[in-house]
Amino acid sequence: HLVAHVAANADALGNLVHWAATGERTPMYSSPEERAAGIERGAGMPAGELTAWLRRSTDELAASTAALGDAQWQSPVVTAQGRTVPATELPWMRSREVCVHAVDLGTGPTFADLPGDFLAALCDDVVAE
Repeated sequence: HLVAHVAANADALGNLVHWAATGERTPMYSSPEERAAGIERGAGMPAGELTAWLRRSTDELAASTAALGDAQWQSPVVTAQGRTVPATELPWMRSREVCVHAVDLGTGPTFADLPGDFLAALCDDVVAE
């Protein structure tokens, strides 16, 4: 489930990168139900297929963010929670997603292993929500 969640998040953030790059309104998810259904579909994939999705979505997100120009990074986009943020917020959103779910996997890293600055920013985000 967690791997599907992280892969789906990369695809969703890719939608926001597309929005920032083109000005075409592209929501992270078409609906909360679509988000949940996509994660469920991914969770049911064979391990190799799920891993391929994660790699593809991560690579595509990295390539699309690398292609953004300075002005595009300032473009406003709307998060799944309805907040309007500049595209400069997208790397933080991805970092938060990946780090929190790396801890959720329970395979080694804990919150104590994450950088202090990251944890402080994460706490600020949680309190603000």
